[in-house]
Amino acid sequence: MWLSVCVRFVLALPALWSPAAHGAITAINAVGMIPESFDYAGVTLAIALVPAWLTWITRGRRDHQLTTHTSTAQQGGLEEDV
Repeated sequence: MWLSVCVRFVLALPALWSPAAHGAITAINAVGMIPESFDYAGVTLAIALVPAWLTWITRGRRDHQLTTHTSTAQQGGLEEDV
């Protein structure tokens, strides 16, 4: 019982910072908490994850930008230029 509570708590932590994560967790838990639908919780999760994955494949990779990190030597050179 406590393992279930702890796992759900950890999985729900992103909802503190993201309204989208809160909505997704609420929707999946609403279906998963009904005793008759425990057998379908995995299916519900897959249905929620497939569109998210497809969105990442189609738009996320294109729009995601990594930050560049400069080395200490490069920073020293930049400071000298300034």
